[in-house]
Amino acid sequence: YDFDDGVGNLLEIILKEAWKSPETAVLALFLLLAGVCGAVILVQGIRLLASVADGAPFSPKNAVYLQRAAAGCFVIAAGALGRTAFTLCREGAAALLSYTALFISLFTMAGLLCLVMAGLFHRAAEMKAENDLTI
Repeated sequence: YDFDDGVGNLLEIILKEAWKSPETAVLALFLLLAGVCGAVILVQGIRLLASVADGAPFSPKNAVYLQRAAAGCFVIAAGALGRTAFTLCREGAAALLSYTALFISLFTMAGLLCLVMAGLFHRAAEMKAENDLTI
């Protein structure tokens, strides 16, 4: 096997074929955006779990990790909204029945949940710091 059999073909599809029509270009951009943001969300989740496993669940940095994950969720939701709007203009109401339209509400709720959890972690870190000073 050489380069053209694996990664080369994938890069050729991404760099050449995906930009031939507006529909595939928008899909490629959305999938790239969702992939990058999904990786960011996963990395922040791993950092959060590592911090909890180290015995520091009520650390201010955990709130930051959750805020970054929330930002990734909101970016995915915005990308899904853009793709749905594009498809709605091109194809009509059928775009509202796609998986991308479902991503809008799903990732918006996930982002809001991450923000709520970030607030809770931040408040818990403050309470822990106060408690450590009083004893």
